Amino acid sequence: MPLRVAYLSYDGALDPLGSTQVVPYLEGLSRQEVHFELITFEKPSRLGDADRLASMSARLARAGIAWHPLRYHKSPRVPATLFDVIRGALCLKRLARSSAFDLFHCRGDITPVMVRMSRLPGPLLLDMRGFFADERVDAGSWSSGGLLDRAVRSVERSNLKRANRVVVLTSRGRGVLKDRGVTLPVDVIPTCVDCGRFAPPSPRLEADFDLVYFGSLGGWYMTQAMLDFVAEIRRSGQKIRVLFLTNNADEATRSRLRDLDIAIETCAPEDVPKWLMRCRTAFFFIRATPSKIASCPTKLAEALAMGLPVLTGPGVGDVDQLVRGGRVGVVLSDYSPDSYARSWKELTDLLNDPQTADRCRAFAEERLSLVGATNSYAAVYKRLVGGEP
Repeated sequence: MPLRVAYLSYDGALDPLGSTQVVPYLEGLSRQEVHFELITFEKPSRLGDADRLASMSARLARAGIAWHPLRYHKSPRVPATLFDVIRGALCLKRLARSSAFDLFHCRGDITPVMVRMSRLPGPLLLDMRGFFADERVDAGSWSSGGLLDRAVRSVERSNLKRANRVVVLTSRGRGVLKDRGVTLPVDVIPTCVDCGRFAPPSPRLEADFDLVYFGSLGGWYMTQAMLDFVAEIRRSGQKIRVLFLTNNADEATRSRLRDLDIAIETCAPEDVPKWLMRCRTAFFFIRATPSKIASCPTKLAEALAMGLPVLTGPGVGDVDQLVRGGRVGVVLSDYSPDSYARSWKELTDLLNDPQTADRCRAFAEERLSLVGATNSYAAVYKRLVGGEP
């Protein structure tokens, strides 16, 4: 008999993140005798896109996934979130009337509260995508030790008490949980990529760009430092061709990039591999705050799967160890002109090594592939349902 799993995500299946980091995992697990009741919270604007909604509905139906999209409410923040939690709990209770769930898979820190509120029995997998309260403090959303901070951390502790097992993205994140006294089994499953969709052409194309940044600008990503890097390398006399592939740049940012002779393009998520085919290497700099210990950037796996070595900054999740250990890129020592120059020299040496592209691709297939992640989740499900440690 297939396992009946309630999968809850506060990210929407219609969001770019949901469509690339939730749905593909569920499609793979569905082929391993798992039946999902998928509860997601969708942005109103995306629910209003009839074509996108119909496409996702058909995609999930083909995989045998029963989808229950609920509308996401944003403000006022605390009452809106509480309202969504109550709706999620009621949806769970309604779905449980037909038959009991074999387990609950809760992505993030909001959805376990729905299971707790429903009071339904069954093992719970807490899939932590980061340390939420730490992230909010680092981002300046609220003060450390304030009323909201204490309340959220209390919720996080209660989620861990209800959970039977935890998944985190990084080994460093697992270490933090152990240091905080968490005694539950903790599995590390990094952010992975569909190596079938992100695959380099054969033979490889002649590159149009030496360096690409792809993804959102701002937030945790250090846009100014990346621009400073490009300027420093060009100041040394090297004419590198740079592309920023992003969908959230305002006109002022676009004008600034054009003034710096940096190409800027937008594209749909499904077209990212086509653009990466035209590039030699990728870069991204992320603020190394304490909460980033638990982070594993999606773009790391995507770039490596395309055979692109990466240039990145220090202190984010397991990225330093992965990049250096696999010889698939370069990690800055700091954000200084000297470090920029040394790192570009190291990256150029990697690009001149004819085995680098194949090494990057092999590393992604072995360590960061969707197939491997799916098998890891299937093993975790088996342990949970079987009561194994």
